[in-house]
Amino acid sequence: MESTVGHLPLGLHDLIRAIGLLQEEAAGHGARLFYVKGGAAVTGDKSEAFSGATGALLASANETRWGGTVGAGLEFGFAPNWSVGFEYDHLFMGSRDVTLTGPLVSEPQRKSA
Repeated sequence: MESTVGHLPLGLHDLIRAIGLLQEEAAGHGARLFYVKGGAAVTGDKSEAFSGATGALLASANETRWGGTVGAGLEFGFAPNWSVGFEYDHLFMGSRDVTLTGPLVSEPQRKSA
């Protein structure tokens, strides 16, 4: 994402460094298993602002965010003690304003998940 401070180009970078899920699952049994689940999610986010001209890091922020999660999956048993599955999880992390701090920049950045 590109922005400017005055007439200087500014690059912004957001990274989710870690995701954790605490979920409860409701499922059937047998060789084919369909399940749904929900619970809490936590992410470790890092935001950075850097010079668009030189690439030098100007400011950064780290944040731990909590939200909710829902998911569903399908698992197939194909041999004793062996299975393959597919799962989808959606995290509801909301929007946040993050203030990046550094020696040259204090720029609010809107983040949405």
